[in-house]
Amino acid sequence: MARVVGWFLAIIGTVLGAREALMDDYGEFLPHIRLAKDLMDPRRYDSRVRPVMNHSKPTTVSFSMSLYQILSINEKQQNVDLNVWAIQKWNDDFLGWNPYLYGMINTTILPFDAIWLPDTYLYNRQ
Repeated sequence: MARVVGWFLAIIGTVLGAREALMDDYGEFLPHIRLAKDLMDPRRYDSRVRPVMNHSKPTTVSFSMSLYQILSINEKQQNVDLNVWAIQKWNDDFLGWNPYLYGMINTTILPFDAIWLPDTYLYNRQ
């Protein structure tokens, strides 16, 4: 019986030791959670700051629209009501990482209110 208890304690110690070795500073195992926390660390990223290393360099924002829905067409008044997706793309110099450090993750999704967004205004004219 003592031998079985000894083996059981040895196995538990090995499992717990291996678990501690796999944990990071946050006590988490999953690399995508660690990646999101590292990217959004307030010491590293501020959504109020334009995302360039050199502030004299412009930020190029490409803009496109994708038709989602035609709401109405009025031939007499010659107007169309549409629902569209506005798509903006730009490069954020501060949101880069080495995939080897994060389980080979090379893309991620972050909340829109956590990152820098360009000031874009669309006007509806009639």
